[in-house]
Amino acid sequence: MARGLAVSFDGAALRALRMSRDSRRSESATPLSAQELARRIGATKAQILAYENGLRVPEPPRILALAHALNVHPLKLASPNDYREWDIADLRRACGLTQRDAARRLAVRESTYRRFEIHATLPNSAAIPTFLDKVAVAFDVPLENVVAAVRRGRAVPEHLEQVERSVRHLFSKYGAQPGFWSQPSTDEPDLLALASRYGWSPRSTSWILGSEFKELRRLLLRAEVERVRADYEIDADRQTQARTQHQRSRRTFEESLQRLPIRLENMYMHGRRS
Repeated sequence: MARGLAVSFDGAALRALRMSRDSRRSESATPLSAQELARRIGATKAQILAYENGLRVPEPPRILALAHALNVHPLKLASPNDYREWDIADLRRACGLTQRDAARRLAVRESTYRRFEIHATLPNSAAIPTFLDKVAVAFDVPLENVVAAVRRGRAVPEHLEQVERSVRHLFSKYGAQPGFWSQPSTDEPDLLALASRYGWSPRSTSWILGSEFKELRRLLLRAEVERVRADYEIDADRQTQARTQHQRSRRTFEESLQRLPIRLENMYMHGRRS
């Protein structure tokens, strides 16, 4: 059984939709029978009843066929309680699509789509600046649902850890050091790794990081100023205030540094730079 489908498909929803007014030709018509629904999708009555009673779970193409027969979006046949747990593969299946179906709708190779689904890697072509928008259209769901599902992918935490290591190393070298400010060098291994991950040119990656590092440097400088005040302030009350402000400023800096990998992922997901 496909991962996620067992908890995502809602047999009770299928029965309710079959019996609802929307599946009838007129208000006076009788509810759609399991036999008739089976005929419409090329299944058997026993299969329909098994779906409704939770004894079997339909494959994505059958989910799509059921949705078309009932004139609803496939997600109407899914349990709404599961939405917040889905990754992009779960969302695709709930929309009644196989990987091949999704690749065909997106006009990409099936292997390209598979990499996107498994590794959260967008197509490298600069001609696809809004790939997630295209996924949203292909799945007929809001873009925010697609983005959220991609972020739940099993590969994303590992990506973020790698990005955070690279970002911290580069900032310690180009942002945290005293003296004149300089952009991260385009031949830095960590920068090249980020450029490869996001499909950006080294120059664009340097510009993006430089812009982010300037703000982080400003926050770090503010924290250091408060630390010096705390060390040299004569008045005890002012010294206490400076220490409190230093801790607050340092915390703000650390939080901003920790959010940078997420910001880079957002840039990657919502618009590519070449």
